[in-house]
Amino acid sequence: MPYESQLLERVNATGLTMRQKEVALLSVKGVPNAQIARQLNISPHTLKEYFKDIYLRLEINSQRQLVERLST
Repeated sequence: MPYESQLLERVNATGLTMRQKEVALLSVKGVPNAQIARQLNISPHTLKEYFKDIYLRLEINSQRQLVERLST
């Protein structure tokens, strides 16, 4: 199965909201935070709040852990 499909499958299995999934997917793909905020038309502060919520839901503490969680 191609990497993109596997990644999408893992993100969809997280129980995150649709918007949180978008943020997580872009982040794991290596898109810089400033670009994620622009692409999703949200402020950098709002993006930080999304990350806090994602980390809380997935019981992780960092972007590195997010990548590890969704890439393996």
